[in-house]
Amino acid sequence: PRLSELRNSVKMAYDDASVVNRLNLIAHPMNEYLEVVETGSQTPWGNRKVKVSHYGPSDIRFRVGTVDWKRALGGTHSLVFFLSYHYALFSLMPLEGTNYPGFGMIDLPAEMSPTGSLNNPTRFILPFSELLAGSAFADCQLIVAGNGFDDDIACNKVFLSTIYD
Repeated sequence: PRLSELRNSVKMAYDDASVVNRLNLIAHPMNEYLEVVETGSQTPWGNRKVKVSHYGPSDIRFRVGTVDWKRALGGTHSLVFFLSYHYALFSLMPLEGTNYPGFGMIDLPAEMSPTGSLNNPTRFILPFSELLAGSAFADCQLIVAGNGFDDDIACNKVFLSTIYD
């Protein structure tokens, strides 16, 4: 009897509307990020939004529209998806009851896309810079490694001249 009581209490905790609200704390900033970085470019998102659903204590799924994100996105857009996820995690940092430490490291590939609008790494990092400029994020740190950034980002920059293979 005790095990079934424990299972029922866990099930009730994950059926609670507060879980859905907490998942929206991830989905909403992801969609905000995607709207900013994908403006004016061809994207697989279109009018489809990222949705986060839960099916149990250890089963959380991300979808683009109604399709699982792994099937909906190719290589470059998967990278943009992951960046949106990290942006959402950073947005959690000042919220009560979240456990995000406010530290991140992003290593962008030398070329996001061989041609086109996805080949400007600044557009992918600028939303992070703007978010972290807020006073609530004073204790946060983001380290980004990449190539070809514009001077538009207000941050400490370290330029390395040696290329390591």
